[in-house]
Formats: sequence, C-alpha cells, structure tokens
Amino acid sequence: MVLTLDSLRGSVPSMFSEQADPACSDRYSFIPTTRIVDLLQEDGWLPWKAQQVNSRTPERKSYARHLIRFKREDSTLDDGTSDMFPEILLINAHDGKSKYLMKAGLFRMICANGMVVCDNDFGEIRIKHIGFSDNDVYDASQKFTKNISRISDVVDNWTNTPLQQGDTMKFAREAARLRWEDTGDYTAGNLLLRRRSADTTKNLWGCFQVVQENLLEGGFKPDGQTRAARKITSIQKDVELNSQLWELGTKYFSEFNYSLN
Repeated sequence: MVLTLDSLRGSVPSMFSEQADPACSDRYSFIPTTRIVDLLQEDGWLPWKAQQVNSRTPERKSYARHLIRFKREDSTLDDGTSDMFPEILLINAHDGKSKYLMKAGLFRMICANGMVVCDNDFGEIRIKHIGFSDNDVYDASQKFTKNISRISDVVDNWTNTPLQQGDTMKFAREAARLRWEDTGDYTAGNLLLRRRSADTTKNLWGCFQVVQENLLEGGFKPDGQTRAARKITSIQKDVELNSQLWELGTKYFSEFNYSLN
C-alpha cells in the first residue's frame, strides 16, 4: 500500500520539517525530506512504509532521524518467488549530524521483515546537505533500479550454495556476535529456529533469511542473559545489523566458491 502525505505526516512528522535544528552550522543547507520523496516518486519509487526515532523532548521531534521505504509497482525480484520485492531506503535527520543516506534493500512479505543490501555489493548513496543537486537523487534512483537484476543474481547464487549442518551453526555463531559480545551455541541454535515449515537452512539464502529474522526479532534469552532479547526497533541498529549480516553472507558465498576452485 502506498502511503499518502497525510499518513506520512502522522507517522513521520520530522519528514515535514520546514527548517533545520537551530544548532546547525550556517553552511548547512536545509533540504526538506519531502523534496527527496517527490523526486523519487517522479522516478517511479513510491513510499510504502516509514518510521522515525522517538525523541525524548518535544522540540527534537521535528529534527529526528527518520526512515522511509520505497518500492516500485513495476518491480519484482525475479528469483522464482513471490514473497520479496526490492526497496530503496531513505534515511535522514534535520539535526546537522547526518547526510541523506539511500541504500538498497529487500522486503520479505511473509515475515514483514526488511533486509539491507551490503554496501560492498551495491553501494550506498550519501547526499550532502551542502551543494545538494536534484540530479543526485535521480542518479541514485537510476543506479538502484539497474541493480535490481544484480540483487536477483545474488539471491539465486546464495540459493544454489548448499550448507552442511556445521556450516549453518558456524554462520549462526558469527551472526550472533554481530548483536551480542558473549554468545555460544544456545544463541546460535535459537537463530536457526525456523518460524515457518517452508523455511530452510540447507542453503545459504535460506539460512540467511532464518537467521536474519531471528536476529532482529529476538524473543529468546541469549547466552548469559536473564531477559529475552527485544525486537530491534532502532533505525540505526536495524540498518547496521542488516548490512553486517549481508556482508557475512557475501563472505560465506566467496569462501564456498573459493573451495570449489
């Protein structure tokens, strides 16, 4: 479902800020997020999901970091499945502490979970507030659109990369350390628990999806913890964990291909 401006205004008020934080430098060029949204929509990317950081003080609410997800109505992931589609993630804040950040992503509808594609594979676009140009946004949109087929290739390659039980445990252990410093096999085992009978951990793509969902959703007590891990709701932590996990998957795929040569 495409989000209207009214619905976005209710969930992401900082997107509609008309000025930057007064503490920003004089060199800071304020660019409304609505302008970026308009430019992406002109190129066929439509906002469908959004959130912003909960500010501790009301005055910070207008400048808070926010995340908007975009999808194209004419774009699907050509991997033989129907439960995923490519995204553009737009992250911004009006506090002068961050640039506009655009990243490629995948959204898996069956678990309502978003994946962030690794920078090393597809790059990320950082748009400076100083010296901003509309062409920066159009160029980024075109780059992500062209990379959709490459994302499909990665999914296909990972699907055709078999994993033995020892490989899946090793992958889960490394994934667990992305979120928790002290962890062991119990945590790794929980990351490998399938939430749907159709899921699999017998290949790299299936293992990645199962681990990714559990890593972000939590709901179990990690090794040495007395409380169950909470669902990741922080925009920054969500993007960080997703990117790191994608890098881990890329490393495993490279190691698999190296072992065959």
